[in-house]
Amino acid sequence: MVEKPTLVWLDCDMEYDDAMELILGYYNPKIKFLGISTVHGVVSAEKSAVYALQVMELAGIEGLEVVKGATESICRPPRVWEDFHGTSAIDWAGLPPPTGKKTILKENAILYMFNTIMAQKDQKVALVGTAQYTNIALLLKCFPEVKSHIDQIVVIGGAYGLGNVNAASEFNVDGDPEAAKILMESGLKMVMIPLDVTTKIAVTDDILKELKSWGTGFGEYCIKLLTFFKTVYAREVTNVHDPLTIAYLISPDILKTELMYVEVECGSKCCDGRTNCDLKHRSKKPKNVHLALDVDASRFWKMMLDSLAIANKKWKVLNEPKKSS
Repeated sequence: MVEKPTLVWLDCDMEYDDAMELILGYYNPKIKFLGISTVHGVVSAEKSAVYALQVMELAGIEGLEVVKGATESICRPPRVWEDFHGTSAIDWAGLPPPTGKKTILKENAILYMFNTIMAQKDQKVALVGTAQYTNIALLLKCFPEVKSHIDQIVVIGGAYGLGNVNAASEFNVDGDPEAAKILMESGLKMVMIPLDVTTKIAVTDDILKELKSWGTGFGEYCIKLLTFFKTVYAREVTNVHDPLTIAYLISPDILKTELMYVEVECGSKCCDGRTNCDLKHRSKKPKNVHLALDVDASRFWKMMLDSLAIANKKWKVLNEPKKSS
């Protein structure tokens, strides 16, 4: 009996590691993407949608629709971090502009997500969130009946140690804490992969050498994407966060997880956006989150390079001139 692939809706802000997660899932037989929605955060939702088209064309990804989602948080003023990432999230990698063969859908993102998920009659869908969770939260609040069609929500975000926006909060949660709270209290299976774990996935020299050895334009684009922080901000290491959501859906045991109570601070003067994780299981409140505590980094990179290698072969077919006989 052939195992059906996991159906995935991807909600993201399409920067370098979102590009990696899209390639990882598309070229793995255990995953089937239903569509992509973008949200404001690193850059605007509009720019993120354009970048998604660029990544799809670069990697030979076909059959996926991209829809632009929320342009501001549920209860807070819009915030875009262009002061950190620049006016673009991946333009510095030099990816070719979209050809226009595929365009961003004009539909309302939340309604489109709902209709797509509800159309899957025989199988529930995994919602993956790798940016601020505004779109997913709005989906759950506007259409609560969609919950019966959702298998689980898997997100990158939060921290049980220090944050990266400030000492208390992590970027994805900090941008829309109310949305994060809605997800945590949804009653659905919730898998949270925090900053403490994603920072264990580092781009090593061996990874870059492997990509360089391909001798292709695709490999060079991947190197630029994976070395952004090292190049622009002179950091020693670039971490790859977002693909861990897809790696988990491919092989759940790649993560060590523990079910516990997690709450989101939404009104604290000092700790707004903090994810309080009950690591000692002292709370009497229902345990609501499968929190990732560790990851098998070597297995992740094996998965990632396997998918990148397939994409590289497709890039060669589409872009390198055929040898005359």
